[in-house]
Amino acid sequence: MMRGDWIEIKYKDAVDKISTANQKIKQKEYLPQGSYPVIDQGQELIGEYTNDKSKLLDCKLPVIVFGDHTIIVSRKASWRKIQLSRNP
Repeated sequence: MMRGDWIEIKYKDAVDKISTANQKIKQKEYLPQGSYPVIDQGQELIGEYTNDKSKLLDCKLPVIVFGDHTIIVSRKASWRKIQLSRNP
């Protein structure tokens, strides 16, 4: 459907979900300093840090990160959903 110069499509047809199951880090494993920032559910953009390179999410950018139970766009946590636009 066209609206002005916009094309309307279903959300599920516009994005691909990216699994983050292997990137979860327990809060007790956070470090006050480290090589990689941890993006978590806290109020700050960076929760703390990790040196565990295996926890890095390797994906094509840009991505949209949001908490699906709040639908608030964010860069946060284990409840997050990371989705990649099919037409960046």
